[in-house]
This record gives sequence, structure tokens and C-alpha cells, in this order.
Amino acid sequence: MNVVTRISSVVLALGLVASPAAAQLLNDPVYINPNMGTGLSIAGDIGYGVNNASGKNSSFNGRVTLGLPMVQFTVGGGMFHQKAVGAAPSVNTANFMGQAALKVLGSTPMMPVNVAIFAGAGYASKSGLKTTTVPAGVAIGLKLPSPGVSVEPWIAPRINYLHTSVSTGGVSASGSTTKFGISGGVNVDLPGGFGLQAAADYLAISGGSPFLISGGLHYTFSVPGLGMAGM
Repeated sequence: MNVVTRISSVVLALGLVASPAAAQLLNDPVYINPNMGTGLSIAGDIGYGVNNASGKNSSFNGRVTLGLPMVQFTVGGGMFHQKAVGAAPSVNTANFMGQAALKVLGSTPMMPVNVAIFAGAGYASKSGLKTTTVPAGVAIGLKLPSPGVSVEPWIAPRINYLHTSVSTGGVSASGSTTKFGISGGVNVDLPGGFGLQAAADYLAISGGSPFLISGGLHYTFSVPGLGMAGM
């Protein structure tokens, strides 16, 4: 393979990973809970790319969240399954994320709105291809009146920074983009610590904007001295 061909392959690879790497965990919406209840939450969900720009791939993801008064820390990981395309076989890629959020406005009976700011990072590496995603934005949640059950739809516009680098055949290349993204969904907390979540994600990319959805379950443990609230 000559140098020109190798460079073309690198450029193609950079383009191919732009869509699945758009979210913090590959192929999973950027998730945030503006309610930010206290306790330790474990969550798992399945992500799916809906449109052609997303590649219509799937992922399996997990997160652990520590909720403190006004502050929330999350770490997670996922397995991104990129389906076979033409002669290219399917590929599974492990990836990881971390996120911190700060509640800046808490809900009251007169104004049932939670507002939080957040920032995080996601990382994946496979066969010389590395991606780093940094989302940062604001999340707004509405606590609906529902005795015994906590229901909170939310929306989170963000700035999404993506850096991609690839090295193959002795040729290396890298690139970065900063785009506008938005995610949203609903969190439902049931009595006893169980709950469920669903989310969707859109990233504005010229030539094709990936649209992702996910759904899953979570369980929240009480932490001595903090008690337990919604996830």
C-alpha cells in the first residue's frame, strides 16, 4: 500500500468514527439527571442508532452514580457493537466515561424545575483508532406531580467536543470538531429504589446528524448519612 492510499484510509477512518463516537459512551445518549438525588445508583441500558448517520448500531452500557447534596459524580463503561458493512466485519469496542454535575436550581412546590450544569469525558481505543469526547452543557428537568412515583422529563443542550486520532501503516492523522448536541428523556423512580430511564440524543453534524435512543433500568442504594432519593 503506497503512502497516498494509506493516508486515504486514515482520512476515511476518521470520517467513519465521527458518528458512533458522537456521544459520551459510544452509541448511547449523553445522560444526565437534573434531580440529582442522594445515594449510590447502578444503571444499565441498551443504546441504538436510529438513522443512517448513526450507523444503526447497538451498544450495551452501565453507569455508577454517586449522588451528594447538590453534586453528582458518574463513571461508566459500555460495549459498542458496530455491525458489518460490506466486506468489513462487525467490531466490538469497549469504551469508558466520567461525568460531574452541579445542581444550580432545585425544585419547589411552586416551581417544580431542577437545573444542573454538567461536564464529562468519554474515551475509546481500538486498533490504533482513538476517540475522546467531551460534552458540557446544562440540564433542565421538570418534576411531575405523581404520588409515590418520581417522574422527571428532562432536556440537556450541550457543546460536544470530539477528538479523533488514527495510526495505520506508519501514517498517522488526527482531527477534532466542536458541535452542538442535545439529549433528553425521562427518569422514573419507583418505591424501594428501583427505576427506569429512557433517553434520545441528537448531534448536529454537517452531512449527517446521528440520532440515538436508549432505555434501561436502575437501582439506588441509600448511603449512611445521605439517605436515598431519586436517581
